[in-house]
Amino acid sequence: MKLRLLATAIGCGMTLALASCALPPRAATKDRLDIRDVSFLKARAPEFVIFAVTADYALASADEGNVSLAMDLIPGSYTLLTEQRVRRGSGSVELLAECKRSERTLQAVNVSLTEYPGGLPRKTLASQVRTVAVPAAP
Repeated sequence: MKLRLLATAIGCGMTLALASCALPPRAATKDRLDIRDVSFLKARAPEFVIFAVTADYALASADEGNVSLAMDLIPGSYTLLTEQRVRRGSGSVELLAECKRSERTLQAVNVSLTEYPGGLPRKTLASQVRTVAVPAAP
């Protein structure tokens, strides 16, 4: 199994992206993205929470794309936390983001598949939003 780790410093804390691809991407016929799971990992400090988001994707309309994770850290405004480059075909990615806890108990998680390279604004090929309950601080 091949693992690749990407770490980026973002205003909400350290953001990590982890992609695992055991098999080469399979052929895709249509762009698609599905959030398979959102779970939480223990952070080093209780004032932080680590979101672990697993998403399945299919990229058919471009040779390369990005699967990105954004959250509404400020209600009504999504902040891009991390992204993972993917190639034409289908597969799955796991995106990790460590963020400072807020008083909110619900958090919207947005995962998008976009073209790469993309201009601004990026062309979204597929996306999905899920609202999750954030666990209480330990």
